[in-house]
Amino acid sequence: MLLCVWWDHHGVLYHELLKPGQTVTADVYCSELKKLSQILREKRQKYAHNQGIVLLLHDNARPHVASVTKNTIHQLG
Repeated sequence: MLLCVWWDHHGVLYHELLKPGQTVTADVYCSELKKLSQILREKRQKYAHNQGIVLLLHDNARPHVASVTKNTIHQLG
């Protein structure tokens, strides 16, 4: 099992337990980013009005640098 956790300086924003044997592909990572974007709008109001800056800190693993991931990040702003 794999636990995906997203947090900021206030604490955990979102977590999801992936199915046994499921790996983080670019599609899974993009899905997580979209969920995170929605949760940021709900839980952190300043992000809903584009007053906050979101910095993603990730390595160069394939799901993180795939073109679909880059496009998703660009679309989300």
